[in-house]
Amino acid sequence: MSYTFSIKAQEKKLSRPSIESTEALPDELSIPIHPNWKFNVLATEAVGEGAMTLEKYLKSVPEDFWNVVFQCLTALYALECSRVTLNDGHDQNWWVEPLSPEKQEQDKLYIYNNKEFFIKNKHKVLCYDYDRAYTSRLGNNNHLKGTLCNSYNQCNSFEPCKDLVKLMFYIYCMLGEKDVLKKENLLELLCKNDTAKEEFKDLCSRDLGPFLFNKKGEKMDINFFSSHFYSPLEILEKMYKSDLVLRFDPAQNANYKIYVCNNTLFDTGTGEIYLDKLYIQKKHIAEQFFAKQLKISELRTEITRLNSMVTLCGNELARYGAQVVLLQQELNRINLSQPAEDMNMSD
Repeated sequence: MSYTFSIKAQEKKLSRPSIESTEALPDELSIPIHPNWKFNVLATEAVGEGAMTLEKYLKSVPEDFWNVVFQCLTALYALECSRVTLNDGHDQNWWVEPLSPEKQEQDKLYIYNNKEFFIKNKHKVLCYDYDRAYTSRLGNNNHLKGTLCNSYNQCNSFEPCKDLVKLMFYIYCMLGEKDVLKKENLLELLCKNDTAKEEFKDLCSRDLGPFLFNKKGEKMDINFFSSHFYSPLEILEKMYKSDLVLRFDPAQNANYKIYVCNNTLFDTGTGEIYLDKLYIQKKHIAEQFFAKQLKISELRTEITRLNSMVTLCGNELARYGAQVVLLQQELNRINLSQPAEDMNMSD
């Protein structure tokens, strides 16, 4: 017995095909039904034209490198707020898609934990493959029992920073020796002390490095992560304060997208999002956005008026200046035409 779901029919119903041609999709997806099995379906957006894995992106000459890393961190922070451990976030499950300037999709305002980050992105980052993920809301993931947990450190547990360290591992090791400065910056952003730096660098030299085992062959656990490494949000703030990421000026472009992720929107126990709080947050941000746009419009109008006054004053000054020149010329003419003896008269 199975449940049959028509993918193509759903694509047409939504009027938003996730890929350019649905020919690549199967007509139907059949899911077997078993009384003791529980299925969860996660639909993710298909990558667009020109997209590549993070691995391939890093092997090229990475343009927009730090802004790509920034986007990865925003995703990891959202997963952390949702109390989700990805477990399998290697460099082939992260994808990088170039954005065209014509779409005006480059400028994004991230409001994360009530802090504003105005970021200019030339790429869009997407994360895939959640078959080894864990969240307590859905119960234990049967994939993660036994070998995957014991030998590969992919377990049924929520461990903040675990996905972050794994992603940074792949980025750091993939950069190689050609990007020494980038690697040094990554260590400064991620690691809290020199011990953490050495432990992290050592991962690249070990077979079990990608699975986050320490030098003793022990799993790096939640206590190790919190004592050695900064959180995704802390790194976002550090990156933004530095000159690493490319920003945009909201006063110069009002057509930017807004992304919101505050930990107060999520249940601290389950990670479930509070829809009522989300609605209030969206409404508040919209009101703030329009108020800012109105203020910007008023300021631009005032700047235009002042510039006009400066231009008028400049024209007036030029006119007076021309008159001064004429008067000075007339004075010089009079002085030159007066006889020398008249200027030396005595009693």
